[in-house]
Amino acid sequence: MTGGIFARWGRRASQSLALRMALVMGGVATATAAFLAGLSFVVAQRLITENERISLNFQAEVVARQLELESRALDRMLKTMASNAFISNALVDSLGRDQYLIPYLRDQEIPGAWRGELWLVDFEGQPIAANAPGLSFKHRGSPALRAVLAGSRFEIELAGDDSLLLAVPVVFPPTGSIEGAVVAIAGYGRLIEGAAMLVAHGTCLSVHLGERQIALPSSSGCADAQPKSPAVSRPLALPNSFRPLDAHLRVYDSSEAASMAARNLTFGYLLVVGTVIALVLLVSHRMSGHIVRPLTRLKDTANNILRSDRLDFRAPVSSADEIGQLASTFNQMVERLQRAQATLITDIDQRKRVEAELQRYRKHLEEMVTKRTQQVQQINGELRQAMNHLVQAEKLAALGNLVAGVAHELSTPLGNTRIVVGLLADQLRDFATTVEAGNLRRSQVEAFLNNTREATALLERNSARAAEMIGHFKQVAVDQSSARRRTFDLRETTLEILTALRPMLKRSAHRLEPDIPAALCFDSYPGALEQVLTNLVHNSLTHAFSGIVEGEIHISARAVDPMHVVLTYTDNGVGIPAGHIQRVFDPFFTTRMGQGGSGLGLYIVYNLVTGVLGGTIAVDSSPPMPGTRFTLHLPTTAPKFPYQPEETGKRSD
Repeated sequence: MTGGIFARWGRRASQSLALRMALVMGGVATATAAFLAGLSFVVAQRLITENERISLNFQAEVVARQLELESRALDRMLKTMASNAFISNALVDSLGRDQYLIPYLRDQEIPGAWRGELWLVDFEGQPIAANAPGLSFKHRGSPALRAVLAGSRFEIELAGDDSLLLAVPVVFPPTGSIEGAVVAIAGYGRLIEGAAMLVAHGTCLSVHLGERQIALPSSSGCADAQPKSPAVSRPLALPNSFRPLDAHLRVYDSSEAASMAARNLTFGYLLVVGTVIALVLLVSHRMSGHIVRPLTRLKDTANNILRSDRLDFRAPVSSADEIGQLASTFNQMVERLQRAQATLITDIDQRKRVEAELQRYRKHLEEMVTKRTQQVQQINGELRQAMNHLVQAEKLAALGNLVAGVAHELSTPLGNTRIVVGLLADQLRDFATTVEAGNLRRSQVEAFLNNTREATALLERNSARAAEMIGHFKQVAVDQSSARRRTFDLRETTLEILTALRPMLKRSAHRLEPDIPAALCFDSYPGALEQVLTNLVHNSLTHAFSGIVEGEIHISARAVDPMHVVLTYTDNGVGIPAGHIQRVFDPFFTTRMGQGGSGLGLYIVYNLVTGVLGGTIAVDSSPPMPGTRFTLHLPTTAPKFPYQPEETGKRSD
């Protein structure tokens, strides 16, 4: 019978959109309501549990803070008494013990809720004074007291059923010897009971001191709850002197409030879900009828348009809701179809004309692209030619500075040579005149010979110096002008280059210090290396040493393997700003445009290092390192490169 009922409902649902919508809407709403109710039930359960956990944590924190505060007060009091010079001096003076210590100790009280005895013992453990008369000291054999008198700082141990023994050594400052100890027999029963009064009803506490457990409050309900796992377990942050006790606080929940709240919550949610499901089914059935009837009229209008192939039918608009808006939209769509049908042929003709124009444009497109490409190539050639002219001008300017400096250096030895030759000629004429007159004496001959020897030595030294400088400059000039590839020693070639560059530093107090080991052989282009070092030195003089009186330039090299060498160029100048460090190798980038800077020096350096010499270059100018460092990784054998003399001017300084 049940199967027949479901079969009839299935047939009715397949034939009625209203029934299907009612069933679907009711099912979706029911599932949604059940899901939301279940979700809210779970959340409520979680909130109840979380609130209970937070409450227990808070109670545990309150109790723990109270116990920690009381323990710190006791610890502070005992340490203060032990460090009191009055007590240490009185212990040393045996005559003044009874006169001073007994009255002093009777005025002391254990702070807070602690209750117990306060003793002062000598270095043998004999009691001297207590904070109350008639007390008996029974702890001479205590391990903690023996350890304190033997030299420990602070000791604590369990004493009796509900008390602690705390001992602090008393040190006599002049000798550093232990003269006794302050001992407290502190009962913690009232302290823990007072702290347990801070928790709510139904919450049980358990304080663990080593192997000893103190349950509070001591009611039967708490005693039954203790064997269960604690809701909160928290170590007590007691002073370091209390650490041997390994004190923990555990909280147990014996209240039934949480389970009662959960049962009430379950019943309420079931009642609410049932009521919501009944209301949803009723409302969904009513709403489905209002939705389906306007859709049926819209369907009939669409069928009439299809059967008669006419676009002048319109659907009735009975309301302003979504169904009415759907009917209005359907009518607007039919009107647009009418207009589209009227303009379709015109649009087709216009599209054919556009396609014909596109076909004609495609025929001329290739010619336009070819023409634009030729124009771009011509502009690139003009730009390349202008770049070559600028680079050539930069090279000639650098060579002019180099020649002027070398000429200045040569003027000193050649001038000295000329003066010595003039003096030697005058002495020779005087000597010849004396010989012709017949008045020659032996002393004159010896003086003439001595002067001649000195003049000859001066001439040899100055001529050798000039010849050496001319040789260095000639070698550098030949390397630069011929752009030849040859085998050379890096140290010798670098020293020749720096010899030619030193005149650039003569007019200042700047220093150039090379540190290059011997036997670093290269098969490369020394002319390109000379241009790189010249541009780097010129860059330091122009930019790095601006406003610096005495600058330093260091050039060093080391072999990283048999085929590669790292050449490092460092100056202690003003450095390069962080915003410029990424652009220093760009062409025409300079911070002194119009003041002697062309912006091509480091660009040429980069091209020569990465192209002709076949290496890499990196720049670093970041704090705390002063100045700038250029690091060149160079192969000992340069790559094959079509580097001709006429190209040198295009790629060099």
